[in-house]
Amino acid sequence: MNPQKMTAALVVSLSMGLGLVAPANAAVSEEEFARVTQQVDILMDQLTAQEGFAPGSVVVVATAEGRRWVRSDGVLNVETGAEATAESQFYIASMTKAYMGLLAQRLHEEGVLSLDAVLTDFWPELVLPEDRDASAITLRYLITHQIAIEVEEIVTLEAYIRDVAPSEYPGLIEDYAIARDEGFQYGNLGYNIYGAILEQHTDRNWRDWLSDTIFAPNGMSGTSGRGSDFDPANIAWGHQIDTGIAPVWPTHDGWHMIPPKTDGMMQSAGGLMTTGGDLATWMTMNLSQNGNGLSTSMFEQAQHQWVDQEGDGHGFSCDGYSFGWNNCVLIYEHEAPDGEIPSPTQLLQHGGGYTGYSSLITLAPEMGIGVAVAFNTDGLAGFAALEISKTVFEVALDLQGTDERATARADRYAQFVPRLASNRQNRMEETMAEERWGEGEWSPSTAELEEYVGHYEGDNWLSTAEIRMEEGALRAWSHDLSRYFVPVSQDVFAAFSDGAYIPERIAIVRDAQGEITGIDWDDTVLERVGSH
Repeated sequence: MNPQKMTAALVVSLSMGLGLVAPANAAVSEEEFARVTQQVDILMDQLTAQEGFAPGSVVVVATAEGRRWVRSDGVLNVETGAEATAESQFYIASMTKAYMGLLAQRLHEEGVLSLDAVLTDFWPELVLPEDRDASAITLRYLITHQIAIEVEEIVTLEAYIRDVAPSEYPGLIEDYAIARDEGFQYGNLGYNIYGAILEQHTDRNWRDWLSDTIFAPNGMSGTSGRGSDFDPANIAWGHQIDTGIAPVWPTHDGWHMIPPKTDGMMQSAGGLMTTGGDLATWMTMNLSQNGNGLSTSMFEQAQHQWVDQEGDGHGFSCDGYSFGWNNCVLIYEHEAPDGEIPSPTQLLQHGGGYTGYSSLITLAPEMGIGVAVAFNTDGLAGFAALEISKTVFEVALDLQGTDERATARADRYAQFVPRLASNRQNRMEETMAEERWGEGEWSPSTAELEEYVGHYEGDNWLSTAEIRMEEGALRAWSHDLSRYFVPVSQDVFAAFSDGAYIPERIAIVRDAQGEITGIDWDDTVLERVGSH
């Protein structure tokens, strides 16, 4: 059952004084646009009728000349029942990178922060592992995923725990960086480092730069890197299908509830909330390569393929990367009315995924049309986003059999739902059967659990944790990160970060007298400070 309500789809012309002009070869007629949106409407009707589909969603189709269509479905929060609308804030995760890429190109052209600068221009004493040379790594390498190190501690802190000050970056890199293969390798680290250097160099945070140079001049008032800018009731919560594998995670009506990200978790590689209306503006700006305060050359350079990657040869196949865009082709499996299979369409694409959220944006500059999708759930929502996006371009090219494919795509989604639940259950069973969890079957009393309450600190990247009793159960906090504890074996807990993924292992550390002296949080040790 899917108790969703649909907000009427909107087809309007883009105004707001942007002065957007479509390329001559990218015009989409009213008839063509109507045909595309009608078919997406049909597909969405079929998808939203499926049990287990996203609680809430927004789908946007826009063109270079400013036509836009926005459809919202369902609710922002299954517990409150707040309706999703075209002006609701959805978290778009790594889709943020394209916004940061355009900002980086603007600042480069304006002489604020050169993309040809290198790491040692800002951190002269920085030492990297093995033979990696900080003086050879440009800021352009950072935003095209060509920095040949990994620092998972920075990535985890920025995305899940807290803001990391620019002054902390050199020490974290030197303490925790490991070398990786040279060349392109997608990740968050490069954008995180770029954001830190930008703030250090200009004394302004990346959020403020985006707001002042892109969002405000172009009327994107519903987009921000701070959730605190918006009414909490208008922000989409994350959701995960309750498969019964996280016994303590809050649930409602068959869904695990994932609170919206705090400001401290919003980071330069994936830290924006936006609306359907603002997504339409963003797509038209990029398709037309025009926007207030943004030159055509800024868009051209941001969309230029700067590095190669290996495509998979089917569906959406991506063989390059720009500044926050994958350079892809859509390889069609169906014939056009004349019997010919169209040549692959060149696309700009980027997805976004995070606990309880999924999103995707795909632009076809040669065709002058694009589509963006945002869901307040994860898992199979990514598959639905791909299928919706394929439909847009297949219909725009007037391929045969679009009605039949819409039905087939919706049916495939329904078939995958039980597989998702089964896969997650099997993964949990396999994980909890590992020896590191001990013998199991430990059921401590409330009094025993209260012994673990306290403040813990460490001379490491995590640095602090607070363990509290809440409603008869243990819960841990480290800045904005929280975990629910489930007892497993004596002094060993499973720490759940959400309702779908395997927990972390928390082991209590005791001295020779049996007194609690600290915790071992997945091999990161924190010492207890004071008594509880």
